[in-house]
Amino acid sequence: MSGWLLLLSLPPASGADWRLVDQTGDCKVYVDDSQDVYHGKATCLWADVPAARIIDALEDPEHATAFFSNVKISRVVSTQGPEKRVFQVHKFPVGSDRETTKTLKDVAIDNGMRFEWKLVDDPPAPTEGRVTLEADAGYWQIRQGAEGAEVEFFMAYAPGGFLGVFPANKFMADGMVKTLGELRAEASK
Repeated sequence: MSGWLLLLSLPPASGADWRLVDQTGDCKVYVDDSQDVYHGKATCLWADVPAARIIDALEDPEHATAFFSNVKISRVVSTQGPEKRVFQVHKFPVGSDRETTKTLKDVAIDNGMRFEWKLVDDPPAPTEGRVTLEADAGYWQIRQGAEGAEVEFFMAYAPGGFLGVFPANKFMADGMVKTLGELRAEASK
């Protein structure tokens, strides 16, 4: 359980260097790229998409390959209570694809759901030609508010390999915007 407490402390607190990098309609995307691990967060208010539809899209991690273009493989390896161990391969725009094995946990919250993830403590060695992620933790928090679905997305991500911090952060910021758009499109079907 202590790993989940660590997850909750991941977002940089009041001292964070959050910088607005995109404001597309009803979403704002921020980054804190002052660290070696990329931190990104987004807040959205989607008046035209019910929270229940967004939750449905996120509940099955194996369905992620159907609408998240950066997820090449997503396979549930095991389930223990509310936690799922999931193996994923992320397409990366430069160099090798990235592998991650993470624990996902679904948590009911007032008027919605929170989907949390973190790297497992004992990831398998990467498949030849791929790179293991150095950091991969975050959450989606979805609530039905009076004005529409309130979406919060946070991630702490380090792609590993020999990619420098600046190009990795640029790819991650652009990727968050794209990921939000893909989730919204899926939930709007």
